[in-house]
Amino acid sequence: MDYKTANIAVIVCLIVAGFVIYGNSVGNSFVYDDNPLIADNPFIKTFDNIGKLFLVDLHFFGSAKNLTKIKYYRPVVALSFVVDYFLWGLEAFGYHLTNISIHICNAVLIFFLACVLSGDRRIGVIASFLFLVHPINTEAVTYISGRGDPLSLFFGLSSFLLFLRHLKEYKNTFSTLNLSSAFLFMIALLTRESNALFFLVFPSYVYIYSKERITKEGFKVFYALLPHITVLAIFILFRYAVLGVLISEGLAPDPLAVRLMTLPRVIVLYMGMLLFPHNLHMNRTLAPVQTLFSPLFLIPFTILLFISVLIVRMSKNDALIRFSAVWVAVNFLPFSSVVFPLSTYVAEHWIYIPLVGISIIAAGSMTRFFDGIRDYKPVKYLATIILAAVIVSYSIATVRQNRNWKDAETFYTWIDRFEKTDYRVSSNLGALRLQEKRYDEALDLYKKALSNIPESGLSTDLGRQHFSLIYKGLGDAYVGKGDRDTAITYYEKAVEINPRFGDAYNDLGNCYLRQGREKQAIEAYEMCIKFSPYNWTPYANLGSYYMNKGELKKSKYYWGKVLEMSPGFEPAIKSLGVIRKRLIE
Repeated sequence: MDYKTANIAVIVCLIVAGFVIYGNSVGNSFVYDDNPLIADNPFIKTFDNIGKLFLVDLHFFGSAKNLTKIKYYRPVVALSFVVDYFLWGLEAFGYHLTNISIHICNAVLIFFLACVLSGDRRIGVIASFLFLVHPINTEAVTYISGRGDPLSLFFGLSSFLLFLRHLKEYKNTFSTLNLSSAFLFMIALLTRESNALFFLVFPSYVYIYSKERITKEGFKVFYALLPHITVLAIFILFRYAVLGVLISEGLAPDPLAVRLMTLPRVIVLYMGMLLFPHNLHMNRTLAPVQTLFSPLFLIPFTILLFISVLIVRMSKNDALIRFSAVWVAVNFLPFSSVVFPLSTYVAEHWIYIPLVGISIIAAGSMTRFFDGIRDYKPVKYLATIILAAVIVSYSIATVRQNRNWKDAETFYTWIDRFEKTDYRVSSNLGALRLQEKRYDEALDLYKKALSNIPESGLSTDLGRQHFSLIYKGLGDAYVGKGDRDTAITYYEKAVEINPRFGDAYNDLGNCYLRQGREKQAIEAYEMCIKFSPYNWTPYANLGSYYMNKGELKKSKYYWGKVLEMSPGFEPAIKSLGVIRKRLIE
């Protein structure tokens, strides 16, 4: 089989395996953040808003509009949802198909990357299949809103591969290949901000693989990075201009020293999940390490020290291992809670991009082992069988893990098995019971969530968001039971904790209006509009209110705003028709 045919065969196998392994996820529904970001987000449902997507943070639209000061600038992710909506509407099947396709494309790119770095197709095959089938990736692939990780890796890998080809074929800085690489790097940055550190992969490769050129040409070799440095600088300035912050506020409740002491435990936990991917789930909680003398620091630190020494020895004369180790370190750094403060210590999707380097290290080590036992055929056959068994077992685990994302009930019930005291799980289960109109159960779950929020919860912006969401949920449950007096108490508590909570103001306005407190109701609706200007609901409520009062011009204005934001909304069309008829009369 010639070189080209062999590559095509590998690609076909990756495509088939990818769709077989993730095929059972396409029937899954929207879960967790899929609802505010997609299902309940009017701004992905028209191409007219594409320009606005580049001028706000990811969560500005949808039901969580402008809720906190936490900012994620990822317009390309939002744009991908716009394209998906154009193709599939709100059929989750299509969104899953997109995620799976991106993941498979990444596996193909990893195959080529490993081949280029090592010059050995076997390493490319093993690395790409390990990455493709590993169940830890379900949080980035099966979870639609996890798309930021696969999509940013796709653009980052594409940019890097073009850069490698530029280095091979050109000596000048501004070749078409290199400018294309810089452009794709810009798209990667617009997909996920953590790719700002992904940039370090580029000079690391030049330093590790081009030492002879550095000796001959000096630092001129690094001139090829000028377009990428320019793009990075422009991105940082533009992001700051749009969001007003360089790093999101109000995320990490723990001081830097505690986060550093917890880091070894976090890394060892990830290693365990990679080797033995059992009981994977979201919202994983991890108690921070408070002292250097704790076994929770000393044992993981010792393990990491041993592994670090081993990798240094392995990479001494092996550029592939050395570069792959740098890849892992650079791409894990944004999720280490050291450089950027994060809301939690562990999330499985954070290992998606570092897993590329880990897969290549594993593939390189296995290939080296196979070469060392080439004369011992029984051992070689046994090792091959073990490798195949690992890939098959990981594939089966991925298929099983996909089922845990089937729907919201399955998803939260699965997490609840492992995180009994996680307030987020109780709160989300409470929201499900609200939808089912099982109000007493919803109240119990929201109260359980409230009792499980740590004391430090109000010290961060994210914690205040969770508190306010729970209080709003309690208010919604009491409205369902017909107890608006108690509901008002909880809604007022929600906006007291989080004064930017537009939806809570809207619900508060509804309760005030039912009690005849019209002035307070109008003020609440106006506060909702202030903090959630793209939420049409308070406009509709004010339109109805002024229409009933006979103030038709005001009513016309508010119903007109509703129609601007939700074209084709039947109540708005009918109300405007009635208003025009009355104004003529």
